[in-house]
Amino acid sequence: MSLHCHIFTLILLALGSVRIKGFKLGKATDTNSDITTEVFDDDSTDNPNKVEATTTSIVTFGGGIIFENGVLKRYTTTSATTEAITETTETNTETTAETTETTTETTEKTTEITETTAVDDVTTEMVKEFDSRIVNTDVDTSFVFGTTGDAVNFEKVVSQLTTEPIPTTENTHHEHQHDKHEYADHLNTSRTEVVVEHYHDHVHLVEFINILEKEFPKIVTKYKIGSSVEGRDILALKITSEAGKKERPLGIPMIKYVANMHGDESVGREMLVGLAEHLVKNYGVIERITKLIDTTEIHLLPTMNPDGFERVTRGNFNGVDLNRGFPGQESLSIEREELFEDREKEVVSVMKWILDNPFVASINFHDGAVVANYPYDEKSLQPWKKTSLFRDHHNTDVSKLKLTPDNEEFVRLASLYSANHRTMHNGNHSCEKFDRGITNGADWYEIKGGMQDFNYLYTNCMEITLELSCVKKPKAYMLQAEWENNREALVAYLETARGAVHGVVTDQEGNTVDRARIEVIGRAKDVLTTERGEYWRVLAPGKHKVRAVLGDLQSDEVEVEINDDWTSEVGPKVDLQIKIPLARIVTTTTTTTTTITTTTTTEDPGPEGTNLYILPGVCLNLSLVGIRGCKERGG
Repeated sequence: MSLHCHIFTLILLALGSVRIKGFKLGKATDTNSDITTEVFDDDSTDNPNKVEATTTSIVTFGGGIIFENGVLKRYTTTSATTEAITETTETNTETTAETTETTTETTEKTTEITETTAVDDVTTEMVKEFDSRIVNTDVDTSFVFGTTGDAVNFEKVVSQLTTEPIPTTENTHHEHQHDKHEYADHLNTSRTEVVVEHYHDHVHLVEFINILEKEFPKIVTKYKIGSSVEGRDILALKITSEAGKKERPLGIPMIKYVANMHGDESVGREMLVGLAEHLVKNYGVIERITKLIDTTEIHLLPTMNPDGFERVTRGNFNGVDLNRGFPGQESLSIEREELFEDREKEVVSVMKWILDNPFVASINFHDGAVVANYPYDEKSLQPWKKTSLFRDHHNTDVSKLKLTPDNEEFVRLASLYSANHRTMHNGNHSCEKFDRGITNGADWYEIKGGMQDFNYLYTNCMEITLELSCVKKPKAYMLQAEWENNREALVAYLETARGAVHGVVTDQEGNTVDRARIEVIGRAKDVLTTERGEYWRVLAPGKHKVRAVLGDLQSDEVEVEINDDWTSEVGPKVDLQIKIPLARIVTTTTTTTTTITTTTTTEDPGPEGTNLYILPGVCLNLSLVGIRGCKERGG
């Protein structure tokens, strides 16, 4: 008779005894000191339409047995020793004696232990019937006795002993143990398909990232951007070509994906794990993936809130909603170090990461709906009152204050993801309905201190926020369907960074220029060059005029055309040289056209060139021989 049968029978007997006494999983109906029940339920949200995480129940039995929502989570008696069997038998004998106060029933219990073959057969049939349909949401919910062939899923077994339905299993703040070789086959480079079948707790996530870097050292770099309140590392992955492993090549754009900002919103976290695996496995295999990685530096942050994930809570360890913790337009004029004061540890880490890197585009992943949300999240923003990088674009129409100066580009970015998602563009989901699967953030519901507004107000980065699932943490067996829904959209959005207009700005001597302003005629927000003189600007299809400005000098205006399939290839390269006096531009917009008014005036060209009056009393003559002071006309 195997030890496995002994142990399993004892568990069934213990559970049967508990049920007879009136215990139900998820409800503390008895004060027996050997059984403890914890219930976690997080209801915090700003939007009543978002579906919250389901309740988690943990039942702890004496002897190291822990069940979570009816799934065996931990059993400490794993060694095949006579002593362990003796102790277990004695414990059950004592329990039986306390219940019946007779020696006879104790003997009957002992007899049952010796007749386990029938019970084992019943269990095997139950597992055969239900194991294919019931998938646990945590990586260690199937406990293995001795060998992989003995793996048993207890969810159905326990369900037979309770009258309450088993709720969705949630991950909790306790750490799990994992086989260090678990991913040896999972990351087999000969298999390019990706299977997303369970949630990664923090230990498991760190292990995955480490193995990914080890298996693909030429294109994967792991790095830390900070740590959580409880001290967990906030880790990011950089995926790029071998040429960019140590330093980003000049002109290569950066893009980032951030997930799990709210600890109980977990789908995005697993989508980034799947995406990382998909990219590295298919580099050199699929031409599209190879081209993407060769032309883009990709940064993936699977969790911004590791403490919240472990606790299954929206906020961090301090209970703070991290998507309400970023500076808004009111702080645009203050010094950098002041921005970090009195903010959550995780927020400060991500803020510094964003401010220190010239990201072109970004996504912030959430759950609770199925929609692509674009800025602004806050109504009535007027950033031009705080910084010269913005100009008034609303033309006294206050309804436009919730829209950015780059609204056309943001709508296209949100639509790109929605259209490439299998169902998002339908806009018809059970939790909420959205036209074309997109929405302006402030139109949906207003928030202050959001991360996507911070990206746009304080940097060149254009970020949208995605809601991937009506259920914030669905059953693990649903993750593969989510991966299939999102895979194409995840890759398509990564291609937006390389499709941007880009170039290098230099001065008259050919030196690169840091923090030069890149102005697009007709747009009321400028972007700044990097310390290496680089710039990127996402623009909607059509013709645009671009120039660089630094102080009282500017470059020539250059016309550039963006094609409809702008993400399929590297965008137009337009290098700009700052060398002529500035002609200042005042921008006004209407709903359908863009009008440009300048402070310059020109005379009809004469035989000796054109006089250009920059300011009252200041005139330049433009002719074939060059630029010089104006010649006075004869009277």
